[in-house]
Amino acid sequence: MYPDGSNIPPAGHDSAGKKSAGSFVPLDSFGVINPSSGVWILLSVGMSNTTQEFSNFLTNMVGDMTLHPSLRIIDGAQGGQTAAKIRYDTAAFWNVIMTRLATRGLSAKQVRAIWLKEANAGPTGGFPSASIKLRDDLLEDVRVAKRKFPNPEQVFLSSRIYAGYASTALNPEPYAYESGFAVRWVIESQIGGNDSLNCNPDFGPVVAPWLAWGPYLWSDGVIPRAADSLQWFCDDLNPTDGTHPSATGRQKVSRLLEAFFKSSPYTVPWFLKSSGACCVASTGNVDCDPGNGIDISDLSRLVDYLYVSFLPLCCKEEANIDGSVDGNIDISDLSALVDYLYVSFTPPAACQ
Repeated sequence: MYPDGSNIPPAGHDSAGKKSAGSFVPLDSFGVINPSSGVWILLSVGMSNTTQEFSNFLTNMVGDMTLHPSLRIIDGAQGGQTAAKIRYDTAAFWNVIMTRLATRGLSAKQVRAIWLKEANAGPTGGFPSASIKLRDDLLEDVRVAKRKFPNPEQVFLSSRIYAGYASTALNPEPYAYESGFAVRWVIESQIGGNDSLNCNPDFGPVVAPWLAWGPYLWSDGVIPRAADSLQWFCDDLNPTDGTHPSATGRQKVSRLLEAFFKSSPYTVPWFLKSSGACCVASTGNVDCDPGNGIDISDLSRLVDYLYVSFLPLCCKEEANIDGSVDGNIDISDLSALVDYLYVSFTPPAACQ
């Protein structure tokens, strides 16, 4: 999925993704921080398969009490809108999304995360030419999305589901499988420092969000996938073309999406509401780094929260270092952390 045969990003890209996940703040329709009534949006962008799968995911999320109260999930994907069609600023696709947002009282400035799943209709030319064409279209799709939505932090890309039962030339195998190479090349391009995908203001103008894989949806038909035993049966695809997912196929993708957004370190801080479950044993891991270590970076994060950016914490319970019953995060928590790190080394309060 990533360079050097790894399924996780390189350390720098990984760190940037986790940092972006913790930077979501509720925005009003003008893009202004509004903790009381602002929201952030997870938006789907893509073609017919994408809207069918994401609509199922939306249905499954209705009434889910684990979701963050500031999160809004909107399906922007549309039938027939392939990667090659939406790569232009003038494409009607983007106007439809704006209308969908407006009818829900939302705006483009509140879009913070995107699930992008695209392909091209009737690919030809074999490998790698068709995948290169898709890669180039996806590159433009990402850049257009950044221009249309001023505040996106992250774009998660997925490639196609299995198409071994396809009865048309719409997007059969091996093109469905090979679309994964296009996605990987796009992400690798950003990791490699491609200026046209820069997401770091320290390196120049930001022209793209941070990019990473979303859930990987392909498996080899009825052969169980090693990681999770995912299989694609004939009944999981629409019998009219063997390309679009049936009801069971949509549910499979929906469950993969749910598992991804509820478990990825790049999404959990803004997808799920904070609970005591994010606090492990003792408080103090304010930046929520793996291993639950407590160090200067936690102190910097708490100072930033209290006095600088006021960005939401990834786990509020972790910052309740003085163990106050009311759970308020204030100067006494900062003092307790300083005391632990530099003065008495008194252990921080236990998780409540």
